[in-house]
Amino acid sequence: MEIPDILARIDDHLHMQDLYLKQQDERLGRQDRILELQTEQIRLMQLSLQRQDEILDRHGVILERHGQMLERQTQMLERQNQILAQMDERTERVAQYTVRTQQLLTEHTLLFERSMAILDRISQRLETRRWRAPMAKLTLSEAARACNVARTTIQRAVKTGRLALDAEHRVDTAELLRIGYQLDAAVLHAASQHHTAAVQQDAAPPRSTPQQQDAAA
Repeated sequence: MEIPDILARIDDHLHMQDLYLKQQDERLGRQDRILELQTEQIRLMQLSLQRQDEILDRHGVILERHGQMLERQTQMLERQNQILAQMDERTERVAQYTVRTQQLLTEHTLLFERSMAILDRISQRLETRRWRAPMAKLTLSEAARACNVARTTIQRAVKTGRLALDAEHRVDTAELLRIGYQLDAAVLHAASQHHTAAVQQDAAPPRSTPQQQDAAA
């Protein structure tokens, strides 16, 4: 083989190596650009992660504050529940006290009514005894006024036998009380005064007239 052929082959081989190196350089350039893009993406991802970390930190602070607020609200609710329980107990006590007070009030009312009824009976008996001693007999008109009824009512009671008259056609106050009449104390007092005056007048000696005095002289 001649030298020019060898040199030509060497030139072809070198040319092919140059082409191969050129292709390798282009590939390396592409890989460099890819690495640069990946590096930029990594940097952007790091920035994004940093921002997310900051946001998470802020959210953590907010959540911590919310947790503290919830804890305080829970404590406040527990206190309110305690206060409500105490109020329920006090309300129940007040209700029991109110029921007991109403029972006592009812009992006192009944006792008061009984006492008033007893006092009324005692007052009636005292009034009756007061006016029966000086005046135990009444005329039909006086009896009607004392009982606050019409005279015909008393007469009808006499006719039917419910009341009895004495020889002087008078009515005993005890009989009026027996059949259920309530006697007026003022009328009894007036009748008693009238009866006392009549008795005193009958018991006094008769006064002499001027003609009788002259005849005696």
